[in-house]
Amino acid sequence: MLRIASILLVLSAGIITAAPVPKVKVKDADTLLGKWVIVELSHSGMGAQEGYQDAVVTLDKDTMAVKAPTKPDSDERMGYKLDQDKKHIDLRPNEGAGANVELQGIYELDGDTLIIAIPIGGKGERPAEVKPGPGIAYLKLRRIKEEKK
Repeated sequence: MLRIASILLVLSAGIITAAPVPKVKVKDADTLLGKWVIVELSHSGMGAQEGYQDAVVTLDKDTMAVKAPTKPDSDERMGYKLDQDKKHIDLRPNEGAGANVELQGIYELDGDTLIIAIPIGGKGERPAEVKPGPGIAYLKLRRIKEEKK
């Protein structure tokens, strides 16, 4: 009888240790960090500004920098903040005519794809959906994976 109890104890200990480990929720703010390439860009559902295809977007803790390879003088920077629960992203250009305008957008993050939709020119309400359309600037990015050395 003692032997059966020992076997059951060992088996139950194995079951307990094999229980699934709860997943740690990673913050979008941490996941977004790094370099991304623009794979799709539209302005009111139409093609976007020439020269921004394959532009590199670098996201750090609170700044977004955009560098277009065909425009050597294009080094645009803006601040951003996220509300992960609502999937809101608010952008604030650092320079130019829109420097004092907060662009209130929304975003989707799915693995190595980030999509952002914002009202054009900071006018209008925050978009309801992350998709191209009238009055919406739509930006689809793919993560640039760093090669391990």
